[in-house]
Amino acid sequence: MYEFHPDTHHSYLARLLSLLRTRLPVSIPLYRRIQFAHFTPPTRLILSFEPSYLSTASPHSPQEPWLIAYSDPDRGPETQIFLHGSWEVAHPTQPNHDSDAIPTDTLSLEQDEHVIALLRAFITHVRDTNLYHPSHQKPDMAARVAAALGPAGRATANGGKDVAGRAKHHALLGAVHEATARVLQGFGILDPEFVDGEMEIGGMPERYNKWIFDLRGREGEENVELPEDLRWGEVRERDFWIVRGRTGIPRQDRTLRMLPSVAIYPVAEGRREDEVEPIAWTFLGVDSSLTTLHVEEVYRGRGLAKKLARMVWKKHLHLYVDKHVEEGAKVDERWAHADVALSNGPSNGVCKSLGGYTHWADYWFRADLDKI
Repeated sequence: MYEFHPDTHHSYLARLLSLLRTRLPVSIPLYRRIQFAHFTPPTRLILSFEPSYLSTASPHSPQEPWLIAYSDPDRGPETQIFLHGSWEVAHPTQPNHDSDAIPTDTLSLEQDEHVIALLRAFITHVRDTNLYHPSHQKPDMAARVAAALGPAGRATANGGKDVAGRAKHHALLGAVHEATARVLQGFGILDPEFVDGEMEIGGMPERYNKWIFDLRGREGEENVELPEDLRWGEVRERDFWIVRGRTGIPRQDRTLRMLPSVAIYPVAEGRREDEVEPIAWTFLGVDSSLTTLHVEEVYRGRGLAKKLARMVWKKHLHLYVDKHVEEGAKVDERWAHADVALSNGPSNGVCKSLGGYTHWADYWFRADLDKI
């Protein structure tokens, strides 16, 4: 029987980050999401082990398998849960170690039954807290969920409700490592509207390549100079409608407001800067992933996509790295990442040209909690 320990006061952030840092880059979605903070009242950090293991006086590591999760039902219909499981890394890196942590391709026979039991217990715990139940949704939350779109912009069949018109008891898990996602899929809890019937087999959601970028030592090599007819800026709130119109993934204004961004604007003679619309932009997501990167078609082929990525990392990545530092110490790491649909050839090409590499896939997984 697994017990979970939700922390509502976020009292051990620094030591939690220390543990997750030894498992970078595989743990980066959860690691960065905790660093980003912006916690809401229902936010929970959930551990499958006693918090005493995070004590510097504790001589033992948590017994495997274990998991750590960030849960915030108020973020719906966008990603509400990020998690990392010990089984996702074959050999975790040590602090300040230069080698990469390589994820396991499959679960070992010894781990398999324990991981399945742990994940089933976790989903049951999330269900039984009732924090994701429609009866606990605020009016604005219910409205957002009702208007939500499915993955890759596909409209849900019932607008986030069941055939009787009731809001669903769902939770959206994001950037789920493929080893974990396949266990979850075996529980039969995946919302059918999230099944990718074109690209995936076996009833899985759309598959994303997880691109990893190690930016350490590259600060001076980031060429972000623009041609004379273009200038740098940030995405303004007045331009959010343009951003939403260029992506099939639904973005909430309240989320875009708090995300770091960079944008490229044309230099328009005789016009005020606030009258000119951006021609390219990108954000760092709540987990610091490269998000909503876009270049208008007439400006493509000029290397602007790579400049956008370099500039947003150069200007804003420190906002995550420097937040909730471990025991007040400076952390020497500059990991960046992106999630790109397998079908998106151009964006995968950009990530590769930026020096990225990918060793595993991840998924966005909307779980029907009443089916566990």
